[in-house]
Amino acid sequence: MCGICGILSLSSIPIDSQEILRMRDIMFHRGPDDEGIFLGEGIGLGHRRLSIIDLEMGHQPMFNEDRSVVVVYNGEIYNYVELKKQSEEKGHRYATNSDTEVILHLYEEDGVNLVSKLKGMFAFALWDRKKRLLFLARDRLGIKPLYYSQYGGRFIFASEIKSILESDGFEREINTDELTCFILYGYVYGERTLFQNIYKLLPGHILLLKNGKINIQKYWDVPIPPNAIGENKELHQRLDELLQESVKSHLMSDVPVGVFLSGGLDSSTIVYYMTRMNHQRPDTFSVGFGKPSFNELKYAKIIADHFHTHHHSLIFTEESFLQFLTKMIWHNDEPLSDPASIPIYCLAKLAKENNVSVLLCGEGADELFAGYSNYPAFVRDATLAPFVPKFMIHSLSKIFSVIKLNHFVEIAERYQMSLKDILERHMTKESDRVNLILSSNKQETYIGSLFSQIRSNTDPLSMILYIGLKASLVSLLMRQDKMSMAASVETRVPFLDHDLVEFVWNLPNQYKLKGRKGKILLKTLALNYLPQEIVNRKKMGFPVPTTLWFSQNKNILGFLKEKRSTERPYFNGREILNIVDNYEKGDLSYGSLVWKLLNLELWIRIYFENERY
Repeated sequence: MCGICGILSLSSIPIDSQEILRMRDIMFHRGPDDEGIFLGEGIGLGHRRLSIIDLEMGHQPMFNEDRSVVVVYNGEIYNYVELKKQSEEKGHRYATNSDTEVILHLYEEDGVNLVSKLKGMFAFALWDRKKRLLFLARDRLGIKPLYYSQYGGRFIFASEIKSILESDGFEREINTDELTCFILYGYVYGERTLFQNIYKLLPGHILLLKNGKINIQKYWDVPIPPNAIGENKELHQRLDELLQESVKSHLMSDVPVGVFLSGGLDSSTIVYYMTRMNHQRPDTFSVGFGKPSFNELKYAKIIADHFHTHHHSLIFTEESFLQFLTKMIWHNDEPLSDPASIPIYCLAKLAKENNVSVLLCGEGADELFAGYSNYPAFVRDATLAPFVPKFMIHSLSKIFSVIKLNHFVEIAERYQMSLKDILERHMTKESDRVNLILSSNKQETYIGSLFSQIRSNTDPLSMILYIGLKASLVSLLMRQDKMSMAASVETRVPFLDHDLVEFVWNLPNQYKLKGRKGKILLKTLALNYLPQEIVNRKKMGFPVPTTLWFSQNKNILGFLKEKRSTERPYFNGREILNIVDNYEKGDLSYGSLVWKLLNLELWIRIYFENERY
């Protein structure tokens, strides 16, 4: 795992090596083991390396034989041994055993189409010196980050936003249009960020820059609606084969590999396949909290004992949370979308202290197999809404309101909405509050733009799964990447092998969701190798007791009450004070909103007012 950065001059202005060094070294945490720089005519590339494969010879930037092509790369190509053998048969000669070099020789054979051959997680930048072509690529699911900006006659890219901010002359400005998206969802979906003029290269896309012109192309997507593969008795066997192949490939490493173990179905499945492939006792790492309703450690221990792992656990406290909050906001580049970010960092830090630099995790399974609790409710509402007479719903809403059955009022109102509005209501708690908080509210969000791409004959489950795959999953992957890399640990996600993703995506819905139960095929398979109490237990979803902590710690909320916070031009200060006041008086329904507002305020102070805590 690595950090990459670079500048391409679109004018005659030369690249300053000190500028590249600043951009590179602010990402030291992404690659403490090695460093490199390349300066050419109008181009500068920087690289920091966390050594995982070919520890001695994997130095970057890396060149092809005649040094006409150079690449900086972040990620892992799990089929690189196979690809290397194929290119050697075509006459290519390798100087290393690194997966990085495969990218160079594939480019010589296939040009930018090389991405279709890669299995893995990656973000890379390749410079073709003869064509003066800059080629950027990001993996299919968005496991690895890649940001870019263009200003002052230059194109700039990096693994992290903070690297771009180190470039000369960049003027920091809040992208106020995307505050709506953050308040609604806790993350800025799509290609925009909360920094004006800094963009994400979207998952499954490449960017080509030649003669000053940017050309962005999509090279991969799942079909919408899915291409159903039909029912047959071999589906369980095929899922088993794909999981085995994926976990086996994700164990590729010249350093120890461990597992983030929550004790849930997804991470426990990975532990099973890892022990089945390796026949060794892996290191597993779990985190818990003092409050029993937030603690999954007992389930993690069941799996650790069942598979005889070397198990490590920690109890995460309020003090630890507050200690690392601002540091993690800095590492994340943008406000934290999820309180779980901080315990993920502490768990990765624990792994590093135990000499484990690679961790497998279960991210992606919920988005593929319909594991989230809001999916069944959306399918129900989206299915029923078109058939319920609007006059009946209007009358019921009035009756429920009079007798103060607020929950049923909300349900009744939902059936009066458009399908798009129903979808957004199921994805956020803040839709009724965003207008009160922000001085201006951008109505159209990335969720809305995704919805417009979905064909009318798409069933509700496939619809919300697609939105989850393209939006919320990407935010979770960025959380996982940045929090683990803050501790110089690489995280891998076996459920997101693209062959496995395509297989699960095209399964008939009954193998994913039946009634209120999700992950049907995965659970049926898992009963063959996991304890029943793990397979059938209720999903907890890595809860962090921030609502309890914040309600007991008034100091942390003091940031939102300060004059400079309430007078920021893009917020309604009076409404924020009202929200904080109600929260402190015990209305914990404001918990997620308070979390977002606090993160925004601290992020502004860190990135725009140069404060350190």
